[in-house]
Amino acid sequence: MQILYVKYVSVHVCVGGASREKDLISARKNTGSIERKPGQGRPRATTATEDRYLSIITRRNRSATASQLSRDLYAATRTRVSRVTVSKRLHETWLFSRIPAVCVPLTSTNRRVHLAWCREHRDWSMDQWATVLFTDESQFSLNTDSRRTFIWREPGTRYLPSNVREIDHYGGGGLMVWAGILLDGRTPLHVFEKGTVTGVRYRDEISPVFVSSGVQLALSSF
Repeated sequence: MQILYVKYVSVHVCVGGASREKDLISARKNTGSIERKPGQGRPRATTATEDRYLSIITRRNRSATASQLSRDLYAATRTRVSRVTVSKRLHETWLFSRIPAVCVPLTSTNRRVHLAWCREHRDWSMDQWATVLFTDESQFSLNTDSRRTFIWREPGTRYLPSNVREIDHYGGGGLMVWAGILLDGRTPLHVFEKGTVTGVRYRDEISPVFVSSGVQLALSSF
């Protein structure tokens, strides 16, 4: 009786059952190894040229979805691949789907004024900053779909201009809140009721209570 010794057969390759084990034993007899030969297995669905094409069109339109890129590839090359394959090819070129950084649209005048303000205050002391009240508002979506979008970008490029999206308004239903912070305190959180937040509402709802409370916080820090 001949005893065949199959070395280093891992558990996961035997999941296919007896037929898979038979194939491994047969391969061991014929080749002396159970390793897969080069060129065996499922052929690659795209060519190197098609991979480069995917990378190029993605960098030109970073907000395109994998499904859209799959359709674009088919329209150009008649090669049909799944969105999963598209994602894999883009990952090979270090492009990953990420939520983009957002910012408020700034004109050249806005940028110049902001830079001048920063330079004017860069040497302020802690005591001077303690008198400053920083305020901001934010909206939280009340819908399950917040219209979130993704972009394709390389690691470490989150804040490159091409990867930042400008947003100057909020769409759909949501909850608008306002608050302020100082060096040693904060104002109460104000929730706006339904309706558009206008300059008049800021004057009537924010100024009388919250700005005065911010001033009191600043004075109490001395």
